[in-house]
Amino acid sequence: MSLVTNAEEGHCIWYGQCHADQIGRSQNCYYTGEAKPLNGSGLEILARNCPHMMSNDVRTCCDVNQLETFDTNIKLAANFLARCPSCLDNLVKHLCEFTCSPKQSLFMNATQIEVNEETNNSE
Repeated sequence: MSLVTNAEEGHCIWYGQCHADQIGRSQNCYYTGEAKPLNGSGLEILARNCPHMMSNDVRTCCDVNQLETFDTNIKLAANFLARCPSCLDNLVKHLCEFTCSPKQSLFMNATQIEVNEETNNSE
């Protein structure tokens, strides 16, 4: 019999957007807690792009702002991958997990964390 600990189950690596870099790209906030409930327009975006992540109690490591950025980026990628629907589908599924999976710590590791001196937030 083996015991499963929280670390083995996974947790978030980031949650939310803290700031934008010098060229306007959003930077995610470092966060190592549990996934948080998602609702409202975030659920709509997740359902449209990541239906495999939908359940009765949707908990993710991404907030509405991250999902809006994600949605914009998926639309850009769709322009290039429109001729290969399976390519786009595979990319979107990968990005869904990367962006919002409640178990990010099982496949990602934060190797550098910086603090925005203006906002005092980790990024």
